[in-house]
Amino acid sequence: MAGRIIAFSGRFAVLPEKPFTDVVVHLIHGDADGVIAVDHARAAAQRFQTLGTLFTLDVAPGQGHGIDERMLNHVLTHLRHDNSLAS
Repeated sequence: MAGRIIAFSGRFAVLPEKPFTDVVVHLIHGDADGVIAVDHARAAAQRFQTLGTLFTLDVAPGQGHGIDERMLNHVLTHLRHDNSLAS
């Protein structure tokens, strides 16, 4: 099973009610997204914190609804260096 979930510029239809276990969730979102507002990612992060789910939230300034090099670099950094979160 995967130890990480990487979510770009998305949202939950309904915020989780139970913690995600045995997985780290990485939310990556542009703050200029006109399709899915970054507030959805922030709300998910708040819920994860309340539930005790391990997560990160990276917000890319000026980025719209898409993936740019900065966002990909966030992913690579998490995959290479966030081992303490996944254990």
